[in-house]
Amino acid sequence: MDKTTLTFEQFQPLIARFLADCQWFWPELLLIVVIALLLLSDLFLPRSKSRNLFFLAMLGTVAALLLVAWDLFRQTHGAVLPKGGEYPFPYLFQGMVIADKFAYFCKIVVLAGTIGVIAMSYKEKRFNDYTMGEYYTLLLSSVLGMLLMVSATDMLMFYLAMELTSIPSYLLVGYHRDDPKGLEASLKYIIYGAVASGIMIYGLSWIYGVTGSLKISQISLGHFDKLFSGLVLLMVFAGIAYKISTVPMQFWVPDVYEGAPTPVTAFLAVTSKAAGFAFLLRLVHALRVSEALPASLPPYIFAFAVIAALTMTIGNFMALNQKNVKRLLAFSAIAHAGYLMMGVCVFSDQGQTATLFYLAGYMLMNLGAFYIAMIVANATDDDNLTGFNGLGTSAPFFAGSMSIMLFSLIGIPPTVGFVGKFQLIASVLSSLQTVPGWLRLSLILLVLIAVLNTVVSLYYYARILKAMYFEESKHPGIAPSALNTVTVFVLAAGTLGLGIFFNWLIEGAKGTL
Repeated sequence: MDKTTLTFEQFQPLIARFLADCQWFWPELLLIVVIALLLLSDLFLPRSKSRNLFFLAMLGTVAALLLVAWDLFRQTHGAVLPKGGEYPFPYLFQGMVIADKFAYFCKIVVLAGTIGVIAMSYKEKRFNDYTMGEYYTLLLSSVLGMLLMVSATDMLMFYLAMELTSIPSYLLVGYHRDDPKGLEASLKYIIYGAVASGIMIYGLSWIYGVTGSLKISQISLGHFDKLFSGLVLLMVFAGIAYKISTVPMQFWVPDVYEGAPTPVTAFLAVTSKAAGFAFLLRLVHALRVSEALPASLPPYIFAFAVIAALTMTIGNFMALNQKNVKRLLAFSAIAHAGYLMMGVCVFSDQGQTATLFYLAGYMLMNLGAFYIAMIVANATDDDNLTGFNGLGTSAPFFAGSMSIMLFSLIGIPPTVGFVGKFQLIASVLSSLQTVPGWLRLSLILLVLIAVLNTVVSLYYYARILKAMYFEESKHPGIAPSALNTVTVFVLAAGTLGLGIFFNWLIEGAKGTL
């Protein structure tokens, strides 16, 4: 009896700490409850009523977003923070995740993008004959994995979160079970995901074997031989590159984006990319603070700069001759991953701030572009550029909103895309004084390549503008919808508004790590 009582008492501090940690884990817990409710509701609702589960999914996601904002407010304004155990706040659950401002910023981007995707899913015509309970369950399960990804401080936790994100995504891509393109896209996505996952876990095993830890804060390249450290980092980066669609793991993007339902395509292009870049920034920050810049990091800066240049160049040039709008936007997403890598490759606070700002802006403009592409495809049954013919006459509001999105993707003022690209280029130029002389030329070339790629992108984005305003429409007009109109207006207004009033978001992104 005494032994049983003593054992229980030993667990008391762990239970108390677990409950204290849960106070900063409410958004994730709420999503778990909503996922369970969606599964149970789908058992009892008839197929014709399952579309109404949109309201439960939307309500749960909005509530999770508000809880994240509330937690950020509490932390910013000096709430009483729990202490105790091996790891003091803000580390949670024995240091596996962290509740810092960086995680909150990225969670807001992920959840805001998910709200737009849920709205798209409700209006997607091709979902009319499908049960939607399992769809929203898979969607929010993937989102739950992303929330864990952006707050992971342990490589094992990141790997598990990445799998939680990826496995539902495989099913979402092939959700149209009668669509051969969707099934092919799902199979390709699974194969690439399995390869990337296997390479990454092998790299993690080497890190653990050499350092004895998978904590990101304890990872140091000094434990490795230079050549071996580069190989290990490349293996870990392969898993991350698969999520953010950069070289050398970008090959799956065009086929998967084209074959997946448009809301799922937007989900992969916006939220999944944001979660992947969030963890990459956390990893880069840990390496930067643990290494001496002149001694160890320049080779990795150079390698990341090469990846950035190759990614943006391949994405833009492959988009030039695309006729399918989703495929065109897929190559555009690859190119923008290259732009985002500019902020990552400099290993600086300014680069981190620029990347976070561009992620927020990219969420608005890219989600808006995919949303309007879905609206046009629903009205015309045409996923190609010809579906946009005459849109400026038949639906001037959507044509004008699409123009704003395209101008922002190009980087034309006064849109958020211009401010974001300016911040990324400025972060590279500001790092020239802190790197060795041989590396400065490489970073200057990176900036020139980014500018030239922006000029190249003007051509294929202009093809959509040409179709909208200079081609004759052969399709009926777009039927008005309050949800579509309001959502597109919010995305377009945000894209323009952040291009004018951007200082508050830059300040919010500063010093988050």
